[in-house]
Amino acid sequence: MNNMKVVSLFDGMSCGQLALKKAGLHYDTYLASEIKKDAIKVTQENFPRTIQLGSVLDLGETILQDIEPGKVDLFMGGSPCQNFSIANRHTRKGLDGDKSKLFWTWLHWRNKLQPKYWLLENVRMKQDQQDIISKEVGVEPIFIDSYIATGVYRKRLYWTNIPLDNVKEWMQHKIAPHFSCIIEKGNPSLVTPYSPRKYGTCLLESDSRPNTDLVKLARRFFKVGFGNVIFRDKATHDKLKRDYTLAKENDLRVMSRIELERAQGVPIGYTLPITRNQAAGLLGDGWQVDTVAQILKGIK
Repeated sequence: MNNMKVVSLFDGMSCGQLALKKAGLHYDTYLASEIKKDAIKVTQENFPRTIQLGSVLDLGETILQDIEPGKVDLFMGGSPCQNFSIANRHTRKGLDGDKSKLFWTWLHWRNKLQPKYWLLENVRMKQDQQDIISKEVGVEPIFIDSYIATGVYRKRLYWTNIPLDNVKEWMQHKIAPHFSCIIEKGNPSLVTPYSPRKYGTCLLESDSRPNTDLVKLARRFFKVGFGNVIFRDKATHDKLKRDYTLAKENDLRVMSRIELERAQGVPIGYTLPITRNQAAGLLGDGWQVDTVAQILKGIK
């Protein structure tokens, strides 16, 4: 399908447009609803023709001035997950939560605009919440862990009316790369950056606030097993595994901007309009581009 008309709610930094491009789908119009200034800045720098609609809460009927019902080729979005996520036990109110209840706004506009194809993404959640969403949208979700694309775990649910035969084949035959494949390589004669992880842990919005105390960073990694830490080399890793209090400058670090972009399937340099930490927050909240592109290929 060429010359599509696309509407994206909770658009973030427009990983949806990256996925469309990777899937080889062409579109004339892309309307995005987003409120984060950093996300909008990245989107407009990379896709200046994007039409920004503002908050989903302020759309009202104005969106219908730009798009007639039945004239949308693709309607998509990843409604907020904070009240579903197992990482937020104290605010896990599901569809009653302040953030995740915005699913109902997404559903309202999907029903109003009557798109030909639609896609909804969210985190794994309690079965009763998943069942409510499935009943409302009319299909069961497909579960995909995006580690098969880049070697970094990202367990997500995708509800869609797009045919998924190619996705199921991709999941069955794709050989997942190791986490080491996305690590920036140093000068081979001086250092070979190392991680003991076969697959990286899921990127989170909290990656925007990395621990700058190297001893604490090492302790958390070895004692809790949390986060993706890159060591100067294997020898340094082995030394700190024996005694993490020896950690000093250049012994270990958090993921770089390039590594974060690679993990999410984002082109290198895509997030350059903002800082590394700002980019980490958006990437942690965003879509894994290769996975979504594989889903969108079903439109062809």
